[in-house]
Amino acid sequence: MVEEAPTLEHLDLTFSSLFDDLVEIPPHFLRSTAPNLSHIRIQNCSVPWASPLFQNLSSLDIGLPAPPVDDYFNTSVLKDVPSIPTLVELFNVLRNSSSIKRLRLFHALPFKS
Repeated sequence: MVEEAPTLEHLDLTFSSLFDDLVEIPPHFLRSTAPNLSHIRIQNCSVPWASPLFQNLSSLDIGLPAPPVDDYFNTSVLKDVPSIPTLVELFNVLRNSSSIKRLRLFHALPFKS
């Protein structure tokens, strides 16, 4: 979907799979224009973390698949996983949405800097 969404307030992107797969959301989703968007829920989706959609949010819910148990603390395995934001990307999202009242991160904390 590459159309603008000027009246969109809530966005829920959920991908369900038996294999902890991710679906990649294109960089120009909604043409990055949804000025009234205040609530985003992302489940098992790889998103462009620098998107303007992550501005002025009051609620952000991110859920990603758990890394394999054997690799959980092996950051070299996870360093190229695009779905997991870097610390800088996560801080920028939070900085651009300084009025967040609800934040939920499930397997979405950065393993890379």
